[in-house]
Parts: sequence; C-alpha cells; structure tokens
Amino acid sequence: MSTIREMLRAEGGALHEQVDATFGRYALQTRPHYTAFLQAHAQALIGLEALLERSGIQRLLPDWAERRRTEVLGEDLQQLAAAPPEPVALERLLDEGECWGVAYVLEGSRLGSRLLDRHAGESPDEAVRDARAYLGHVPPQGAWPGFLQRLDEAGRDARLHPAMLAGQRLAFEVFLAAGQRHAPAVIAC
Repeated sequence: MSTIREMLRAEGGALHEQVDATFGRYALQTRPHYTAFLQAHAQALIGLEALLERSGIQRLLPDWAERRRTEVLGEDLQQLAAAPPEPVALERLLDEGECWGVAYVLEGSRLGSRLLDRHAGESPDEAVRDARAYLGHVPPQGAWPGFLQRLDEAGRDARLHPAMLAGQRLAFEVFLAAGQRHAPAVIAC
C-alpha cells in the first residue's frame, strides 16, 4: 500500500517538473529576472495562502501563522520597488483534503528555496541580495517533519486521497500559470 506522500509525489511529478522548468528559466542573479520571479510567486502564493486561510488551514496546521510567507514576499517586492501583482483569484473554498494537497506544495517549495536563495545571494546587485526574505523564510523548528507527520495522519483516511491529489494539482497549476505569465525575456550569454 502506498503512503499519501508516495501518491502525491507520483501523481504530481510531471506538474512539479513543469513548474521547476518554468522557474528554472529565471536568472535570479539579475534584478529584472529576480523581480519577475518574485512577482510570479506573489501572484500564486498570496492567492493560495488566502484560499487556505479562508478554508480553515489553521485547524489542520495550528502553527500556520508562522509558516505563511505573504508578508515577507511583499516586503521583498517593496525593497525592489516592484508592484505586487494581483493575486490569483480563487473564490471557492477547499475541503480538508484539498487543503492538505495545496499545503503540501507550499511547504515542499521551501526545500527548493534554499538553493534559489543561494543563487540570488550571489547576485552582483545589492538590491537582489537584500531582498531574499521570501526565499530565506525560516519556518518554525521542525516544520517540515511536523507537516509530514500531520499529512500522513490525515492520509490514513483514504477518502481524502482524491481531494489531496486535486489540491496538489491546483497549487502546481497556479504556480505554473504565474511562472509562464511573468516569464522574462531570455538573457543572451
């Protein structure tokens, strides 16, 4: 029997690769690309975090307030003198399973953020180096293992699996669309 994590990883693999490939085109050491990267993430993340909050994520993750990144992302954009984009509008509410699926994508994105933070930190542009609160956001100690434990507990209820997969798909699709919408022109070497 597969665990919910294995199911999410297997079912979301292709979309995850598409999101990584889309954002992999951004040259994070340049201000225009880094700004566009943050604007794309803001469009996706702010809308998804708001949707999770309206849907009651705090019941599932009591430390949600410490996990959210909307404010630090806005601060980074402000530091770059960039206007925040209109967040993706997701009007409906999520059920419990969908909340877990969306949260899985958002929490998992932190793991890749460490490498991206290192790249942006090597920028010759001081403004880029200084606007890295989003990528370097530190969640509560033990946040990832704690999240996985709660996800596994929720995943014991097989009735939630289809909704968990749908929530994950929604989050990846929102990030993919935002990444494509804000994609900057390719910089010639």
